[in-house]
Amino acid sequence: MNSKPKNFIYYCKVVIIVIILFSISQSLLYSQDTIRKAFVSFHTGGYIPSRGDFDKIYGTPVAFINGLSLGIPFTNRDIYFYVKAMYYYKSGIPIVYHYTYNNGVSSTTTTQEGKIVINNWLFNGGIQENFSVGNNYKIHLNAGLSFVKSSEVVKTPPESKIALSGWAGYYIGIGGEKRFANLPFGVFVEYQYNLDRLIFKSLGLNYGGSDINTGLRFYFSQTIQN
Repeated sequence: MNSKPKNFIYYCKVVIIVIILFSISQSLLYSQDTIRKAFVSFHTGGYIPSRGDFDKIYGTPVAFINGLSLGIPFTNRDIYFYVKAMYYYKSGIPIVYHYTYNNGVSSTTTTQEGKIVINNWLFNGGIQENFSVGNNYKIHLNAGLSFVKSSEVVKTPPESKIALSGWAGYYIGIGGEKRFANLPFGVFVEYQYNLDRLIFKSLGLNYGGSDINTGLRFYFSQTIQN
């Protein structure tokens, strides 16, 4: 039963490593001076958690998410050190489990009562490579590690809290961008999948899920010496 998720994690690791190694190896082919552009992006969209009971607790399968990202070029190609920060907040009604014993037989029932709040920061760090399609269009790929700082608090007595932070897993993403001629701006859409570490799933918080966002990107001129 557990072989499929483990195999999926293995293949995702392989894809991430291949993307990073390919990008670095290609960058070694270029040695002349050029001008690349660092960028900062502001984006908004939806995060669809992999957690199975998210919809029931928070009344929706999607969390509204905002964030920003930064790309710093380090080669003469369109390859960047890439970092991204995202945040979402949701409140809902917690699931309460009731256990009863009757004639040596145990049974479990659930109700929903009270209030629960989740605050979730997601951070991605890795490499992004852009590929030009026509004059003002780009497709980009990114991959790397996911980090998290998250807390889920039951507000009604007896209060309880689950909080975790640190390395959460991996991510892979793909997006498309429209640049504006003679302007340092671009608009983009992006899809990323954040793969959760299995160890966190057993602790009640699941950070894995799909991030679909759109945003505005601003480019800064930057000279790279090689």
